[in-house]
Amino acid sequence: MNSPLAYLNGEYIPMSEAKIPVIDQGFTMGVHAMDLTRTFSHKLFRLEDHVDRLYRTLRTMRVDPGMSFDEMARLSHEIVVKNAESINKLDELGLIHFVTPGTTPSYADVPREQIPPTFGMHTFVLQLGSCFQNYQRGIHVVTARIRHQPPECMDPKLKVRSRLYWFLADNEVQQVDPRATSLVLDLQGNIAECHGANFLIVQNGEIHSPTTRNMLEGVTWKVTLKLAEELGIKVVLRDITPHEAYNADEAFTTSSSVCTMPVTKIDNIPVGDGKPGPVVKRLLEAWSQLAGYDIVQRSRDLQGVVVA
Repeated sequence: MNSPLAYLNGEYIPMSEAKIPVIDQGFTMGVHAMDLTRTFSHKLFRLEDHVDRLYRTLRTMRVDPGMSFDEMARLSHEIVVKNAESINKLDELGLIHFVTPGTTPSYADVPREQIPPTFGMHTFVLQLGSCFQNYQRGIHVVTARIRHQPPECMDPKLKVRSRLYWFLADNEVQQVDPRATSLVLDLQGNIAECHGANFLIVQNGEIHSPTTRNMLEGVTWKVTLKLAEELGIKVVLRDITPHEAYNADEAFTTSSSVCTMPVTKIDNIPVGDGKPGPVVKRLLEAWSQLAGYDIVQRSRDLQGVVVA
């Protein structure tokens, strides 16, 4: 199989050769905007929404990526077409965009305002086959002692790689259950989000989500809420405590790679009857219609398929 390509600072190169200097601010200061877009049938899904979020993050960071929105979108489609040629037809790709401010000023030999940004893209094969059992049985989320970074410090709407608190939360949670997903609370003790995913519950047939004050506004989260409304399911945004989550009828996460994933255990407490519930199943069916194929069945078909 051919090595996938990466796009870095204006050129395509084999991903194995893509390198960023250690003096880049992405390393020295952790200043690193990013976004992830997935494909369905090797076509990017909601690319414009993801690129728009990236540009909004960069605007707040005061970093110019050095190219127009349309050019970034064109290159995004281009790299997916190139890399999709060498993967299994049932597999899907995740596309990563990343931007840093470039070389750390104290190491640069030009004035700060002349330092060019670092811009790159690469793809990877989504490990969808490993998700089948989770779709069938649900996942376990565990509340970490580490609290979510408060919006008074940094707006959670920024999509960035500066995630030390997630690293610490994951390490703590994995002491409880190595396969669990970390769930963090805000400073008031309300649920914020999971690592890499939004967290929601179902009560009396309604979907309840944390407000956007302390969580990233996920593209998949927004699509899921729209699908729920089309299905006639009421959506409520409010503060949610762990106690309420323990006593919910259902719970689930949303993220680009898996769309909607049932949560059947929180802090070792079964959610509802401990099995994926009817609302989550309806949402997965709606997502399958969007994707153009049965998402859960595709995951099952990919079980045991070796991804090179």
